[in-house]
Amino acid sequence: MGLLVAIIIVGFVIFIHELGHFIFAKLWHVSVLQFAIGWGPKIISVKKRETQYRLNLFPLIGGYVKLLGEEGDNSDEKDLDESSKWNLKRLDEIAPLKKASVFGGGVLLQFLICILILSLVVVFAGKPSSIVLVANVMENSPAFISGIKSGDLILKANENKIISSKALIEFISRNADREILLQIKRKEAVLKIAVIPRFNPKENRAQIGVGIAETTVFSKEGMRLYEYVFGGAILTFKIAFKVMEGICSLILRRVSLKALIGPIGIVDLTGEVAKTGFLYTLLFFAIININLAIINAFPIPACDGAHLLMLSVESIFKIRISPRFKRVINIAGFALLILLLFYVSYNDLLNLQHKYLLKH
Repeated sequence: MGLLVAIIIVGFVIFIHELGHFIFAKLWHVSVLQFAIGWGPKIISVKKRETQYRLNLFPLIGGYVKLLGEEGDNSDEKDLDESSKWNLKRLDEIAPLKKASVFGGGVLLQFLICILILSLVVVFAGKPSSIVLVANVMENSPAFISGIKSGDLILKANENKIISSKALIEFISRNADREILLQIKRKEAVLKIAVIPRFNPKENRAQIGVGIAETTVFSKEGMRLYEYVFGGAILTFKIAFKVMEGICSLILRRVSLKALIGPIGIVDLTGEVAKTGFLYTLLFFAIININLAIINAFPIPACDGAHLLMLSVESIFKIRISPRFKRVINIAGFALLILLLFYVSYNDLLNLQHKYLLKH
């Protein structure tokens, strides 16, 4: 069931992106020759007016919208006749700003959908925030003696709000052999528990003897009116900023390429998230959408950002980049993306194998 939900969610993310291009092309009366989910040979197709709607063999690695005139003058006579029949235009016949909206439509629609979804999440469930969860408690440890239990949520330490595992570890490390007061949420009750961290020579720091993990909780506590109104937009741009930070870390090699996950990893992760409930699935859906939107906005050949960059160069310098050059750039970029896809998919399979071995 989790796998089916994952496939539907990833497919829907791709559909939204391509729908953005499609909507703007139709808005400016540009002939849309194909609207495809997936790459490779078609599985099924339906033709309506000038557009062929296709589901291709590999639906989880992307999609495309093929427009009349996007490859310059290299258009099929049959396509030209079909478009003339419906009084439609070629892409290269519309104004630069309209063309920019067609190229950027996928990214724009993804952001708008994310803002809408996250607005509903914020209004009905509250703001999501990170919280530290006690995953396990070691026997005879300071935490065990003090009565801390697995499943407890750590809210504060000596009135300092704890928002990450790192913050809690650092706080405990600074307080060896000194009593600290932890504010803990256990089910619906909020408790205050005193505990004395014990110095661990092996780790060279003080510990209380718990395994911890970060989880996400939703709360309306302390929310102001503007957060109900603009909460979805604020959260969308916070996530976008985090995604940008992650991409910069990859570019600057602070993070290994092995940290990337591909379609296989995304489907597996989505399936796991789907088991945690509808709210977390919605949040994860928004995160995937924002990731795909930002990657597409980068000026990488074959991505939307590259089309926008070339259009900007043509508009600013009043030149026309040859369709042949654009094709070569896009083919080269697409080949690099396919190589990257193979690399991340190989890592995904290794990770899945490791995960399977751990379970068995």
